[in-house]
Amino acid sequence: MEKKQENSFSLNGSVREIKITPETPDFPDHEGKAEFMSYCSMCHSLKYISMQPNFPRKTWEAEVNKMVAKYKAPIDSVTGKKIADYLVAIKSNH
Repeated sequence: MEKKQENSFSLNGSVREIKITPETPDFPDHEGKAEFMSYCSMCHSLKYISMQPNFPRKTWEAEVNKMVAKYKAPIDSVTGKKIADYLVAIKSNH
């Protein structure tokens, strides 16, 4: 009697290749874009930012401050202001 292995399976058919290309949204040029692209992409996808609704300045500033305080993003206050200003310029309801 042949002992059958648990959790074994076989797959008949051809093998196909799937290529997945990461999608980076196209953000508009504005002062602070370089800092935004560099620092924010260190921890999360920039697509995440593109999916956010438009927020007022106060909310974007709070988000940047949260990334520094809670998640230890290596962003100094000058760079943080540039990033917040950029987010306000491209994704704000003023």
